[in-house]
Amino acid sequence: MMGLCFLVEIAWGVIPCAIGYIEYIIDPEAEIEEKGKYFGLAMWLPENVNKSPNYELMHIFHFIAVYTVVSNITGCYMTMFVLAFHTTTLFKVLCAAFEDVDFFVNSLQLDPPENDPNKFINTSHTWKF
Repeated sequence: MMGLCFLVEIAWGVIPCAIGYIEYIIDPEAEIEEKGKYFGLAMWLPENVNKSPNYELMHIFHFIAVYTVVSNITGCYMTMFVLAFHTTTLFKVLCAAFEDVDFFVNSLQLDPPENDPNKFINTSHTWKF
């Protein structure tokens, strides 16, 4: 899950920033009309977001926002996974107990051996150590 978290972080945080820099290196004189072209999340952006240093600062804030969103979603998914895994484990233990109940009941109903000194004691309610 954490690998998926980092993959989404790179896809939404690093790649848009890199694409913006690559387009700036290719054509530094071009004006970008669309403000949110290089941001993955919908955000309120200032008018001069594509100018330095606002571009770098907004990408830092964007990276933090993406990290927060992805971490929260991953944490929720992991919590649901752990609860489902715990529930299925409890059901497996319960099924194993139902499968072994016949063996347990039969072992309680067997007669004690002849040489057992406790053969006349009701062993269904006593513990033997």
